[in-house]
Amino acid sequence: MRQPSSPDAETQDAMNEVFEKNAGIVRERWPGLHERLVALDVGRVPATLTEGISSTLSVHGIQLSSRHDRRREAEIQACDLPHDAHEIWLYGAGLGDLPRLLLERAGLVRLHVRLLNETIFALVLHVLDQSDWLADPRVDLAGAADDGQIRSPFFAQPPELVLADERNARMRDQVQAEIERLFANRWLHNHDPYRLQRGERNREFWTRDPDVSELFERGTDEIFLLASGPTLARHYDFLREVAARDTRPLFICADTAWKPLAGHGIAADIVVSLDERITMDHFPGEVPPSTCLVYFPFAQTALLKNWPGPRYVAFSGDSLLDGYRKEAPHRTILYASGSVLHPAADLAVRMGACKIRLFGADFSFPDQKTHSGWDDHALTGAAAPVKHWIMNGDGERVGTQPNFRAYLYHLEAFIARHPEVRFINTSRAGAKIEGAYYDPEYCR
Repeated sequence: MRQPSSPDAETQDAMNEVFEKNAGIVRERWPGLHERLVALDVGRVPATLTEGISSTLSVHGIQLSSRHDRRREAEIQACDLPHDAHEIWLYGAGLGDLPRLLLERAGLVRLHVRLLNETIFALVLHVLDQSDWLADPRVDLAGAADDGQIRSPFFAQPPELVLADERNARMRDQVQAEIERLFANRWLHNHDPYRLQRGERNREFWTRDPDVSELFERGTDEIFLLASGPTLARHYDFLREVAARDTRPLFICADTAWKPLAGHGIAADIVVSLDERITMDHFPGEVPPSTCLVYFPFAQTALLKNWPGPRYVAFSGDSLLDGYRKEAPHRTILYASGSVLHPAADLAVRMGACKIRLFGADFSFPDQKTHSGWDDHALTGAAAPVKHWIMNGDGERVGTQPNFRAYLYHLEAFIARHPEVRFINTSRAGAKIEGAYYDPEYCR
């Protein structure tokens, strides 16, 4: 493998020859992709040669493959894919080792290679011969964004999940979310006796408390959904003014958003709590007896005992609740996939809202903060430095965490299932939420 940065004339000629060979196949088979690739400036890629027993390319210090034994690494990766699969989706081409290995399977009918960073792929086409697997008629090559949805069975190249470009970032987020969902279903939800013990301690609550469905008739046409993202702070004055009106939208508040809101004189009508680590310390010192709590069976027992107002129980699709659902089949299941915003949004929809305004739903770290009203590390990792990013409403990158990207993807999936409801995002500084509109009056 040749050093891609600052090549001499002889190396440049060799790179051009390799590229013409690779690009000729791409041009013939996928002309639209070829047009994009040749327009990219690969010279701007901060790539270096990383030596070991063998060598590999590194971009931004991230190796695209093993530097010792690329073939063996590909063999280990291939073990994650069923050997009898007729179709496989591969997110990221790497240095071509895994596509090449998978095509050795006689039963493979179609290999869909989806690029997560097209500039890096163009660079690889300049420095390594990829013509063998590119020419294989079973290969289907495209940018990940050209698909629009994840297919299975799939494998995602770990380096390229980090190095994804802006064009393919949304598919990267979907792939990452699906990986995390599969991991959680396989391990976390099915191997946690502590949570089951908590559920047993809470039996007196989740078997006797009113069901969340009793709230469904209390809704209004418009509901404010208040999350604890950094941009929530930009709306304190407005929310306080709205809260004082005789007739106003219902305020449904995520558990960690209420304390900072209360500190600015803003009351919550309903607080939704999903995270099992939430305690009374996460709430204002004085909880009005009129504020309703929507909780799930694995909530902190002390929280349920000390809540002064009405409590309503909801179930989620968590597989660990299977036994409880059989025992209490009348319990309502609210959509939940990691973020408290999910069941809060589902509650708002089921309460009949035609319009839901999202405040502080940032899924990212605008203003170099993690949350409104909380110190860094109080609820999650620090806002800086971060390795991960997401696109905001102004088309700019903003720092985030992989789990936040997954939560965003699952909220977008929920919004897509409810076209009858108009979701409105109140800040362009946080993550762009597909399916949510921007209202200039509210964007701050």
